[in-house]
Amino acid sequence: MRVLIVPKWYPWPDRPVFGVFCREQARAVARHHDVVVLASDAVAAPRFRVFELSDAVEDGLRTLRLRYRRPRFRPAAMACQLLGMRSALRRLGAQGWSPDVVHAHVYSAGLPAVVVGRRTGAPVVVSEHYTGFGRGLITGYDRFTARLAFRYADLVAPVSHD
Repeated sequence: MRVLIVPKWYPWPDRPVFGVFCREQARAVARHHDVVVLASDAVAAPRFRVFELSDAVEDGLRTLRLRYRRPRFRPAAMACQLLGMRSALRRLGAQGWSPDVVHAHVYSAGLPAVVVGRRTGAPVVVSEHYTGFGRGLITGYDRFTARLAFRYADLVAPVSHD
């Protein structure tokens, strides 16, 4: 099975333990399946115009790293992210790789993952790790994004009751 993992939290060179559990889960899945990680990071004042995409094998995992512009208007940031993800999908598709399933970690990665899933025809699973829902910390645009991600994902899997 080909699994595209779309984490919101993932280790970056300047944050080596950020989302390390997502990388470890990807490594575990890769023991039995063909895994590609598509990690994204929003950048407030980047040198690039809309996004930049790198592609490397890291810790035995093919990892595409998408850095995208984060304007103040948050829906515009989502548009920058989706343009970069489309580029990543085109790169993968040109090499004959298309996901059988898309697995997102955290609601904010869930909505872009749903778009990827619809584009590729793959079902989307969202693993929700954030305990802020039970504490009422998700409001406004984040709440809207979470509702869309959860509504249109094929499966939402919270990691705990919280």
